[in-house]
Amino acid sequence: VLYTLRVYGDYVLSIFFPIKLSPYYHYIYLDLESVKTLICYIAVPGIIYWSIRSWKERPLIAFGVGWFVLWLAPVSNLIPLNTLRQDRYLYLPAIAILAFFASVICSSRFLNQRKFFFYALVFVVGVSFTGVTLKYMKVFKGGNSYWLRVADVCPNWAEALFEAGLAERNVGRIKSSIQFYRRAFIKKPTLTRALNNYGATLIDLGKYSTAKNYLERARELDSSNPDLYYNLAVIESKTENDEKRIKDLLKLHVAAKEKIKTKDYNLTPTH
Repeated sequence: VLYTLRVYGDYVLSIFFPIKLSPYYHYIYLDLESVKTLICYIAVPGIIYWSIRSWKERPLIAFGVGWFVLWLAPVSNLIPLNTLRQDRYLYLPAIAILAFFASVICSSRFLNQRKFFFYALVFVVGVSFTGVTLKYMKVFKGGNSYWLRVADVCPNWAEALFEAGLAERNVGRIKSSIQFYRRAFIKKPTLTRALNNYGATLIDLGKYSTAKNYLERARELDSSNPDLYYNLAVIESKTENDEKRIKDLLKLHVAAKEKIKTKDYNLTPTH
């Protein structure tokens, strides 16, 4: 119920302030004791209660609140879902809010008394939403932006940070990918995928000694990852160039790969 109240509050805010949206909202991202959450605990039940009490006097408002609440009920975590919010379902509930404001603004009394205010409001909203649209057109234009948006909304979720690093690496933004990998294993020290990819990226930058330290650290945590051995072999070929050591590491790489043939670790070897 606490999650549901907070999620309803976020849905309302996202209609009026459609910024920092994401295709996925992880539970780690939500703070159930923040000021914003406490306001939602009070405001959401209060609005629903007031609408029920005002049904006869203000049927349009009561209908709008009911429409909004009922349409979002399946994606409000009344029954726990695998993601906190699903913004794409806001299009139908938003009709009630837009219809309410349209009826108020279009009333002759409002237009006659507050014509300047109305035009100023339209101008401000138009400029604001145009700015937001132009800003996020750049962010949302590619498939790689998916995990960047998730990591932005869920900065404490290590797996999202790892995937964002992978997305940045895929488009050649090496420095950014390193930062995401580092943030990922700081949040979750046992995330060996992040340690491996961090080390692999350092190899690309020629920092072999530092890369080896991180790869060995990942190896201690999970020796079944074949790419660790491959990347260690690359370091060996760039530094000591011990052929026996390189062959041993490549054998371990092949053996580990055979063991996990059916698994997909989503790893990116350096070479």
